[in-house]
Amino acid sequence: MNLLLLRYFPLAVLLLPVLFAWLKCGWPLARRTSVILVIALLYWTLAPFLFPNDGGKQWGPRFFLPLIPATLLACAGAWRQWTGSLPPRYRLALQAIVFPLICYGFFLNTVQGASILREDDLNRIRPALEYVRNDPGNIVVVNAHFIAMELSSVFREKYFFLVDDTTGLHKLIPILEHRGADHFVYVSSGRDNPAGFDELFLSHHTKLMNKGGYMVGSVALEK
Repeated sequence: MNLLLLRYFPLAVLLLPVLFAWLKCGWPLARRTSVILVIALLYWTLAPFLFPNDGGKQWGPRFFLPLIPATLLACAGAWRQWTGSLPPRYRLALQAIVFPLICYGFFLNTVQGASILREDDLNRIRPALEYVRNDPGNIVVVNAHFIAMELSSVFREKYFFLVDDTTGLHKLIPILEHRGADHFVYVSSGRDNPAGFDELFLSHHTKLMNKGGYMVGSVALEK
């Protein structure tokens, strides 16, 4: 996860020369700058042991997000304090390094990120979303929490239920039938449903179909 931060936030590499100049060369740092730097280093060291190491669909190493303002503050404080003692050629060299890093970070997180998000929406989410939106009913059952988040644009039109085992589904179906629902849409996060789901759907004459990155189907209920 530490290396992922350098990929998505390449300016973090500037901490290395700041640390070298501070610890090895003895260049002075203002108290608040050194405190921020120490906090950033402690967080950098401890975060991989405290948080999950997979960003999933979120921004890269999302648990390292607090390091971005800390890194910028530490580097800005060091620059303001040391820039007067640096020869002009070193200042120009540093600026020549920082500018490409900023451009790369902007391209990766904004330009390329928006493109990937758009493709993901069109190819993986949109087909299932349109199926749910066009269904005349208003009951949607999902087997993973993130499905509801990705289909959140129909929250005002549909009621979502999270059911990840057959016990929960057996409890939910009679409640829906008692409320007068004649069917519900089921959205699965993959081809492998929780144990017992396929048999239950078969008894309701339901066959799931592939829609983008999801398996969906309309499950008829007894009136």
